[in-house]
Amino acid sequence: MRFASAFACVLCLVSLTAAPAIAQDSGGAAPPAPAASAGVTELPAIDVVQDTPAKKAAQAKKKAVAVSPLSSVSGPQTGGAPSGASGQTAPVATPIAAPITVPSAVTNVTDTDIEHEGTGSIQQTLQQRVPGIIISDAAGNALRAELSFRGFDASPVSGRAQGLAVYQNGVRINEAFGDVVNWDAIPSNAINSMSVVSNNPSFGLNALGGAVSILMKDGFSYQGGEVDLMGGSFGRRQVGIQAGEAFGNAGVYVAGEWFEDDGYRDFSESEVRRFYGDIGLKGTFAEVHFSLTAADNHFGATAAAPVELLERSWSNTFTSPQTTDVEV
Repeated sequence: MRFASAFACVLCLVSLTAAPAIAQDSGGAAPPAPAASAGVTELPAIDVVQDTPAKKAAQAKKKAVAVSPLSSVSGPQTGGAPSGASGQTAPVATPIAAPITVPSAVTNVTDTDIEHEGTGSIQQTLQQRVPGIIISDAAGNALRAELSFRGFDASPVSGRAQGLAVYQNGVRINEAFGDVVNWDAIPSNAINSMSVVSNNPSFGLNALGGAVSILMKDGFSYQGGEVDLMGGSFGRRQVGIQAGEAFGNAGVYVAGEWFEDDGYRDFSESEVRRFYGDIGLKGTFAEVHFSLTAADNHFGATAAAPVELLERSWSNTFTSPQTTDVEV
């Protein structure tokens, strides 16, 4: 009896689970779809219409044209460099051209540019011709102005944060004490060209913001003679002379300037006397030069003054006399 009861229970369980097992079997018939409810309207099918975008015409690829590195200029240039001049990686007595060997922007200023400006001040000429250069009257006299190139200074004032190296014929002329630069000691009529280079690692000590390379004239680059006479307001008078000649393999050049100015304020007179001379010997493979720069300058410095004092007269000074003497 117990065996019959157990067998009957198993049959009941099999009968209850038979229908779902058949429905889940992959070979079984799918369940019938539900009957549609009465009164339900079937919506029409929606056709999606989309324009196929036209294919863009393939742009013709331009052929890369090989450009000679000698024809590329790495930065703005004014006045250019003499033909045949080669780029230099260090300031030497040659113009710095548009160089593949100088990885920086180079701006050249020629003697024609200096003569065209007619200022008699190297700093003012550089400000007019070189982008990024400004000058300021930190010393109290326009002839002792400091030069700033992209925030780095080359100043005649001690204590300033000097960041430019200045070279004359390849010789660094920053003073040993404070790295100051006496711009007023260089005759402007004796300059052949100037190059401002923004790259700093190649130019020695303290060239944080770059270098200014000044190339002077000699008997091979200048032949003849010239006398300049200039005058202006506030007692300004200036005389400049230069002469050069080549004698075969030897060349001689001399230049001098005398400048005097009464100044537009009390105790602001200036007197500049500067000289440059060069003797050169040229061979087949080498060239030797002996040069001399001399200066004896006197400057009256005028510092800031109260507004009330200047309202009485623009020529008044608050603390005077203040003078600066430069002897080279």
